[in-house]
Amino acid sequence: MTQQKLNVLYSSLYDCAAAVYPEPMQQFAAPLPDAKAICAASSYLMHEMSGPQKGRSDALGSLFNHLNRNDAELVFPAAAVDEMILPQRNASADRAPELLQQAFRAADRVPASADELNKLLEQLETYISYLPDPEEKELSLFDTAKLNAAVSSVLFDCLEAEIISPADLENIPELMQKELFLLFSFDTSGIQSFIYTITSKGALKGLRSRSFYLEIVMEVIIDELLKRAALSRANLIYSGGGHAYVLLPNTPDMQSLLSAFSQEVRDWFRDTFKTALYLASASTACSAASLANQPSGSYRAIFRTVSEKISAQKMNRYLASEIMALNQPLPQHERECSICHRSDRLGKQGLCQICESLQMLASDLLSKSYFVIRSQKPAQRNTIFLPFGYYLTAESEIPDTSEEIVRIFAKNRSIAQHLKAVRLWIGDYASAGTFEELAERDEGIKRIGVLRADVDNLGQAFVAGFYEDYMSLPRAAAFSRSLSLFFKFRINQILLNGRFHLNGSTQIRPRKAVTVYAGGDDLFVAGAWDDMIGFAVDLHDELTGYTQDTLHISGGIGLYPPKYPIAAIARETGALEEYSKNVPGKNALTVFDPSGCYQWSDLIQNVLGEKYAALDAFFSRFGADEDRDNPKRGNSMLYKLMSLIRETGQADRMSIPRIAYFLARLRPAEPKKADKEKMEKYKMDLAAYQCFADQIYTWIRNEEERRQLLTAIQLYVYVHRSSDTKEGM
Repeated sequence: MTQQKLNVLYSSLYDCAAAVYPEPMQQFAAPLPDAKAICAASSYLMHEMSGPQKGRSDALGSLFNHLNRNDAELVFPAAAVDEMILPQRNASADRAPELLQQAFRAADRVPASADELNKLLEQLETYISYLPDPEEKELSLFDTAKLNAAVSSVLFDCLEAEIISPADLENIPELMQKELFLLFSFDTSGIQSFIYTITSKGALKGLRSRSFYLEIVMEVIIDELLKRAALSRANLIYSGGGHAYVLLPNTPDMQSLLSAFSQEVRDWFRDTFKTALYLASASTACSAASLANQPSGSYRAIFRTVSEKISAQKMNRYLASEIMALNQPLPQHERECSICHRSDRLGKQGLCQICESLQMLASDLLSKSYFVIRSQKPAQRNTIFLPFGYYLTAESEIPDTSEEIVRIFAKNRSIAQHLKAVRLWIGDYASAGTFEELAERDEGIKRIGVLRADVDNLGQAFVAGFYEDYMSLPRAAAFSRSLSLFFKFRINQILLNGRFHLNGSTQIRPRKAVTVYAGGDDLFVAGAWDDMIGFAVDLHDELTGYTQDTLHISGGIGLYPPKYPIAAIARETGALEEYSKNVPGKNALTVFDPSGCYQWSDLIQNVLGEKYAALDAFFSRFGADEDRDNPKRGNSMLYKLMSLIRETGQADRMSIPRIAYFLARLRPAEPKKADKEKMEKYKMDLAAYQCFADQIYTWIRNEEERRQLLTAIQLYVYVHRSSDTKEGM
């Protein structure tokens, strides 16, 4: 990146901040003279692309105010990005000047290198993500400054390529119509198969290390593309789950670069993973007007075109020469990798190079905070190779600067003093290292729960979720960033501060759980089975508050012994998730099997809040009573009740009388020696029993309530069953 281009990009960032908060910016450099024309033009284009705005100018309006037909006016108080606050009806921006000063004190203002520009972007994200741009109102100052820098870089490159002239910068209406931009996207296929192709030994570490490795691979690909294009991370619109969007200049040099770059990446995937993983990429030319959805529908057309090109490429993945190379006979080997089953590149342990490296690095990838990308393979360190001849190492301390270090990714933290260190948001919560540790418990069934879930209709929301007038690239970029922060960062806080518990506890405590992956909109979390029920409820509640109930999540929770094959777990929980997705309106969770599929309101209010609570209240009152006149009620009684309820569902005319007889046996016995204290207790017990019996009679006569009751009983039995019982229900 040339010094002149850096000057332009720095100016676009500083100018955007100084225009809004001039007082704290007086000590910093004003926009450079040769950058003023580009900064002015990019600012005009960015504001045109942003579309109409509603709300207050002194506090950041929530993006979800107008998503999916919502009509609200919630705002955020001024805060740092890692505070992850929820939108409110009234909020203050009093901290804005303080946060802005912190942002610029944390970054060196001298435009010395592209790495330093990325560092400035990182600091801006930290401190001004919840500060309002008064002109935009529902876009943060960070989002507008970032996009302003992206547009500036496009204009600069188009000027250098002589696609536009300096005079064009002053004619905004015509500039809006020129196709100066390329929206580039890539999408990776085969990710889930790659992650779940592991052995049972060390399954949890294996899952997490393979997931994290792919995350790093995607970041390295994005980083290298931006480096070769002489751009910064300002041009990265979205990344997550093996998918990315990047805003690029529509120049002949860029189109040639993309063609060569995409082929190089595909060659590396094919050489490294054969056909197991594939990266498809495509781009389409667009104007500022179309990115601003002018005319109506043009914004959707951009993303539809890119998506169609990627789909077409996936249907025709390989050239004839590549297919011939893939089908060349390999040298004969007596063994194959015990994990991925390829028979070439076997190491000393009988594993291929990738699986062997991931196995050696598994603990480091999970426990260490810094992930160093090097251009040379370091001696005496466990490494794994990456695209472009790079190597990955995991380290406990941030290393000193050296020429061989290309990039350092720091988990969920910003390292202001190291220019090559970039914060990597990642859901990395882990309270245990093995499935056995997660399943261990003093009371209840020893099983792990696995939750797979993702956001309903996210693609539709991303492209068409806002009202037509509000559809624009700035809104989409801010929207995707906010969701990534939720699933890659806020999820750690949700797991650390578990609120809902099946046992009725109101204590906020850490979940017994491990995040396998949490992408831009989906997740795979394993843990103690009851903690997974509680976490699912917490996740639903948090997402509802964060998005103002404009986005919903559907998923499935499977129940497994610790040594259950991981590939089967992935397949079965995926089927449970799909079952939820097929419910009309989605917004559902399937618990253990299809009979336990409920929309969230039914699960939380009717299954857990009503029926489970009724069971817990009744058996807490009577189940632990050792009085001979009121014998202990055990799980065997509940198994019998479940059997009778299922018979009721099969139209057995005798089942209801049997249930009546069964419930009569639970009636508390009247004390033989009726002293006052015992009689008072008997009357209260009788009232509690009668209430419980009446509820059961009501529920078993309705098919849906009968199903809810069965799920509640199943959960209650699992919570209270002897932990050494081997067989499931």
